[in-house]
Amino acid sequence: MKKYGLLLLLPLLAISYYLLNEKQDKTIEMPAPTEGTIVKMDMEEGDNKTKREAWFELMHKTEEGVDWKMVEHDNMMSSYQDKLRRKQDVSTRGDIEPVADGILEGAWSERGASEVAGNVRITAYDSTTDILYAISDGGTLWQGDLSGFFWEVLNQEIQFSAGLLEVAHLQDGTFRIIASINNRPFYSDDIGVTWNPASNWNTQGGSRLFDSHVIQNENTGINEIFFLSRETWNQAISVQKSNVEDMDFKQERSFTTSDHRNLSMARVGNGNDVFILEQLSAGTSKIFQWDAEADNFVNINNNTQIGSGEIGRINLDVVMIEDTLRMYSYNDAQEFYKSNDLGQTWELQSILPIDPWEVGVYIIPSDPKNLILGGVNAYRSNNGGQNWQIVNEWWEYYQNTTTKLHADIMSFEEYTDSAGEPFLLINNHGGISMSRNYGKDNINIGLYGLNTAQYYDVRTLPSSPEWVFAGAQDQGFQKGILQDDQQVGGFEQIISGDYGHIEFTNNGTNLWTVYPGGSASFYDEPKVQGPTAGWTIGSSNETVWIPPMMADPDPTVDIMYIAGGSVDGGSGSYMIKMTFESDTI
Repeated sequence: MKKYGLLLLLPLLAISYYLLNEKQDKTIEMPAPTEGTIVKMDMEEGDNKTKREAWFELMHKTEEGVDWKMVEHDNMMSSYQDKLRRKQDVSTRGDIEPVADGILEGAWSERGASEVAGNVRITAYDSTTDILYAISDGGTLWQGDLSGFFWEVLNQEIQFSAGLLEVAHLQDGTFRIIASINNRPFYSDDIGVTWNPASNWNTQGGSRLFDSHVIQNENTGINEIFFLSRETWNQAISVQKSNVEDMDFKQERSFTTSDHRNLSMARVGNGNDVFILEQLSAGTSKIFQWDAEADNFVNINNNTQIGSGEIGRINLDVVMIEDTLRMYSYNDAQEFYKSNDLGQTWELQSILPIDPWEVGVYIIPSDPKNLILGGVNAYRSNNGGQNWQIVNEWWEYYQNTTTKLHADIMSFEEYTDSAGEPFLLINNHGGISMSRNYGKDNINIGLYGLNTAQYYDVRTLPSSPEWVFAGAQDQGFQKGILQDDQQVGGFEQIISGDYGHIEFTNNGTNLWTVYPGGSASFYDEPKVQGPTAGWTIGSSNETVWIPPMMADPDPTVDIMYIAGGSVDGGSGSYMIKMTFESDTI
């Protein structure tokens, strides 16, 4: 059984709470209907992620001292344990689930979309079976193969974090999956069905878990996991380590900072060492190296002249080139440096084409002269970072979803398949792409069955209920037809971007939807064509990422209400009435 985790929708009853300031009206001309997806060229603004996160926080107001994320985590784990008990109870009936304390019951069935993948955060790969594992942005654990045709959900009852995903074959033959739940390490020995917390960790959530890496202990031959973590937002960050057999994590070193931007841990891409770069100031840092004999991180450079600047995030990549250990790092001025002497000196390689997101710069282990970095787009270098070329513009994806990268790069990882051939995975907001030539050419392996799209709203057309319309996170406004109860529909993306609330007017034949920032679209023939007209709230301080919208009580009129500012560009915040007439709003 599969089902989507729908993103929490903003209650319309809270319209008065979300009134905004200093807005002006702005009528927009909608593009004429075309074949394929209409590309909204302003959709990839750099601060969209921050605005969306602020919107989520705004929706989850709690009393002082209550962490809504912990409340959600506790509810999720309680539901998961309840479902495990019901599966073990022989009196339960398959996938039938009780609702409202048993007053209602029913079974979930997935309806769509079957060919629109969403955000994938992290992957792991088992070379002995050629099986790929992935965690999508909603926290679902998947497995599939490199063909891209055999994806299936392993666990969607638990919401997994994106900081850790590893697989291991234990000495007794057990296959183990290791992942984080609410930023805590857990493991499963039954292909993701049941999960156990690591030893010496309680099952409550942590504030952050990041920079996880695996190396092999040269004395025991057993793999060891390292990661950086903190318990609360203001607690000092520490590095934790455990072997994959015991899952008994111990603190190896604690740092003075609680800011994750001041620490970066890197595994030598084609080696077996781990290094940590700790930023002390805008231009100076410390370097630590893992010493297996001492069982500790040793300070090997107390004052290396590298830093991320005043506002950047410290970063480190390390690779062996012939007999030389090379380090790479960049600052907030996008200056990209290398060091061949453990940070004693740094040489400027280039100015990066963009300020990379958290994914940073990735040195491809099988051929370290090839590098790739990510932001909205991905860029690659084949000469050690001296020059960079864009892989493709984000909007090219909509012209060729098979070979072009979707926008928003989440992570890179190179693996070696069972035949000994390396391949690169690029996780993004459109699924997973695979490359056999260091990111130059890519194939989308998430087009069939990797149903990871996240939906803000899903509605059926009142006048034709077999028609379904959906607003997705970074996969735009979609439509499809569902004609039987078991069908998983293939939806068509009408226009790119993020779309939220969907409402109907004119006796359920006309459709309205809204884009982040208050850009409303009207469709007078939603089944067969693109948007007819649009109107945008102008605001210098849009605190509600996707403004709430509701139809007029009279179902016969084309009138919609949206929470917004002023229609004349003046100050104040109002509920705005939008009317479609004479082909305009």
